[in-house]
Amino acid sequence: MRAAGISRRSVTFASVLAMLAALLMALPAPDAGAAVTEVAYDLVDSAALNLTDHTNPSAGAFTSSGDGFEKYRRDVSGSIPFAVMDDSFEVYGPDTQGIIQDYPEDHEFFGVVDTENDQNSGPVSATWTFDISGAAEPLTLSIDAGAMGDFEAGLGDDVADYFMWEYSIDGAAPVVAFESSIDEAGDYTYVLQSGTEVSLPDPASVGGTMLTNELTTLSTALTGTGDELVLTLIAQADGGSEAFAFQNIVITSGEPDPDTVVINEIVVSTAGTDVEYVELYGTPELSLDGLSLVGYEADVTTSEGDPNPALGEIDTRIDFGPGDALGTNGFFLAGVSAVLVEYTVLPDLEIPNNTFENSSATYA
Repeated sequence: MRAAGISRRSVTFASVLAMLAALLMALPAPDAGAAVTEVAYDLVDSAALNLTDHTNPSAGAFTSSGDGFEKYRRDVSGSIPFAVMDDSFEVYGPDTQGIIQDYPEDHEFFGVVDTENDQNSGPVSATWTFDISGAAEPLTLSIDAGAMGDFEAGLGDDVADYFMWEYSIDGAAPVVAFESSIDEAGDYTYVLQSGTEVSLPDPASVGGTMLTNELTTLSTALTGTGDELVLTLIAQADGGSEAFAFQNIVITSGEPDPDTVVINEIVVSTAGTDVEYVELYGTPELSLDGLSLVGYEADVTTSEGDPNPALGEIDTRIDFGPGDALGTNGFFLAGVSAVLVEYTVLPDLEIPNNTFENSSATYA
């Protein structure tokens, strides 16, 4: 979910199936003139686009297997710091620390753990250079980020745990895209893939939105365009049980067509009490008055294995009124009241608990 350009994209337990063929045929085709295009990326399904260079002096520089600042991939990298890996589902059930899940996640990511060690003191950095020639404004940068640990803000004699992403276009002065902060007075209960809950103090956040062990999409508009974009990650972490992780570094060009509203994300089931929400995205400040979100029954058979007579019927409907509109960042969040507690984001529209069906469904 997004607030001021921040969205939780990596959500487990969602049970939303593909649109039935009959329903697809009945719906209008997507507008072929959609203006948002991918210009460049890295760490997207372990692939890159228009990445011309990646430089990281700290790759392989630390002797301890618990320390690291580099790209990793499960079952490929020789060693990955334990603090960044959530092995609780299959690999190691008692695990109480980690961000990158052990199933089904096996794509490349960038991990940061204990960079303050015997081989290094002070911040470390890595750079990505992308070819963005021909890309039209506006450009947008998005990065999936996660964090878990008892972080330090750098008060007193403590070494600060932090990260910062900067960008520069065609050699211009670097501009900060994202910068973390630590809430020394707060705490957060992280939920591992196995369902184990771990409460830790001093969580990390970006722009007021908490980072957790489920990757969150950070998004920001870039100023200007050109031929080359250099992206720099600067980070510092002091402790083997505190980790940052990044994935899906994407630069896009353009913006949605004026009257486009899409379902950006929907969560219908979570561990424990369902924290349901749906996030819409489109042209900033576009009115939603007169529109509806509709959920169709998608179970082909009943629990007894017979053909489902309710297939294709409407299960859920949320009607939007005159006061409902996309925000200045283009997002609109409808969710249950627990969304505020779980994700520290206030929904634009509160919906009743158990609005969404915990089985196969199609939403449009």
